Amino acid sequence: MKNPFKIFTRPERSTGSRVVSSMVAGASWLSVLTLWISASSVYVNPVHFKWFGIIGLAFPLFLGGTVVMLFVALLFAPRRSWIPLLGIAACFGSIRSYIPFNPFKEAVTPDRSHLRVVSYNAHMFLFENDKNYTETSAYLRDLHAQIICIQEGPPSPALNDTLRQRFSNTSTPHYDYDCVNASSIGIISSYPIVKKEVISRHEGNGIVAYWLLPSKEDSLLVVNCHLRSNMLTPDERSQYHAMVKSPDTQTEDEMVNTSQKLASKIASSAQVRAGMADTLALFIEKHSDTPTIVCGDFNDTPISYSRYRVARTGMTDAFREVGMGVGRTFNRDAIYVRIDHMFCSSHFSPITTRIDDHSDFSDHYPIISTFRRKRE
Repeated sequence: MKNPFKIFTRPERSTGSRVVSSMVAGASWLSVLTLWISASSVYVNPVHFKWFGIIGLAFPLFLGGTVVMLFVALLFAPRRSWIPLLGIAACFGSIRSYIPFNPFKEAVTPDRSHLRVVSYNAHMFLFENDKNYTETSAYLRDLHAQIICIQEGPPSPALNDTLRQRFSNTSTPHYDYDCVNASSIGIISSYPIVKKEVISRHEGNGIVAYWLLPSKEDSLLVVNCHLRSNMLTPDERSQYHAMVKSPDTQTEDEMVNTSQKLASKIASSAQVRAGMADTLALFIEKHSDTPTIVCGDFNDTPISYSRYRVARTGMTDAFREVGMGVGRTFNRDAIYVRIDHMFCSSHFSPITTRIDDHSDFSDHYPIISTFRRKRE
């Protein structure tokens, strides 16, 4: 019987085959190296190396390119297929962070003893539309979560009082918030809120910690994050949308100028996010003995320094652990990414995490996680 794997070891005989094989090998190594650089960008603080803050954004493109090169190698130079395979295998952890795949996770039916947490960038509840505000509030109540963390909440004390009243007679009657410029960062809770601390604040963004009291003998620390946004104007968003969806509407010079302008703005914002993430990580490490949930709008993808910095403290990324797929949370401008994240300390095990992509009240989808408290 012939060896079916001989095709992967047999050297090319003709000159043309050798040339093709060399070209495939070169292209494969190029795609693998760009993939590795993108994946390793999470280890580099953008504060020190600005442009590393945007290299991670290209991770899905480099991954796709490496997968394409794998098929090209299998078709035209099977002996070289080990190169893209090696590249993909070496990035397994990064791939799992970006596109979790957990088909064999034990199915657990959530019950009342479990903790359900929602993180939602509410886009200020679109207060110019009272109908949207009412429907969004009703939607959040119907999620039956014990904790709801809001980013870009009501922009004034009066409107925050209105939100407080809407939840005052529900299973989550406790509400607190911190105003950040034209919006707020808040928490709606089933448990009494006994303390609040602003960890970091930068213009319209911030990180706020809330201490909750589930029982007299227990405490829970919830950290609500809204890291620095990319501060793209509506016009810049439209330009990006046109560049992705309708590239024929822009000249080559316009596309280059748009790309350079957006890249510079995103890289500068990534530097601010990195500083906020460092501050957050130090806070988490300081309170490592306290049961903790960290969630919010990080404005960064799973392949980013900010997300990695939090994970490096020992926190578990709930979506990576039990989620499935890309998990898109930002739903505008042809940007198909997960920038909202949910973490838990070692005191918890994530049971389920999902993105509710049927909710259309904001430019974000909520991330919803259920946790089980580990026995001491």
